[in-house]
Amino acid sequence: MNRTASSPVAARLADLVAVLDTLGAVPADEAAHRAGEALAPVIADVEWLPDVYRRVPPGHEEAVYLLQAPADRSWCVLAVVWKGEAATPVHDHVVWGASGQLIGRLVEVRYQRIAGDEQRVRSHSAVLHQPGDVSTVVPPFDVHRVSNPDAETAVAIQVFGRDLSVVTRHAFDLERGITVVRETVYDGRV
Repeated sequence: MNRTASSPVAARLADLVAVLDTLGAVPADEAAHRAGEALAPVIADVEWLPDVYRRVPPGHEEAVYLLQAPADRSWCVLAVVWKGEAATPVHDHVVWGASGQLIGRLVEVRYQRIAGDEQRVRSHSAVLHQPGDVSTVVPPFDVHRVSNPDAETAVAIQVFGRDLSVVTRHAFDLERGITVVRETVYDGRV
């Protein structure tokens, strides 16, 4: 049984969910690509996402809302919200993923691990994501920092090849050259 948000959200995600349910044995790069293709129509308009999933709780820089996940936690669909001028730490995902920009703009700086030193990374590219853009991450090329360059809230709909709340992820402290565990805790449970 899928954990899912409200019926209009579930209806909007139905075709995407059908694709995600087929990706279990697919190689990560192909899974991310297929998920990204299925995500594109979801982000074609913004009206389907209720306001409750467009807010950042007071005192927070970002919010992560679980929109849908199956009982086996083999994938998840999230609404990730950044308040104006907020940024994530440099972090990894450990699983494949696809992100579709729904509202606002985000700057993604991608990093690569330094050979022989998994604790350290260096930046290698930056991309500005506009509404309608879709991007993917596939380990080991899944390390990035995401920031909202604008004063307005930004929202991305993201899918991952595991429920991120059960995955041990990492944040990279670039100044000290260390990593720490980054837990995903959802702001809204469904």
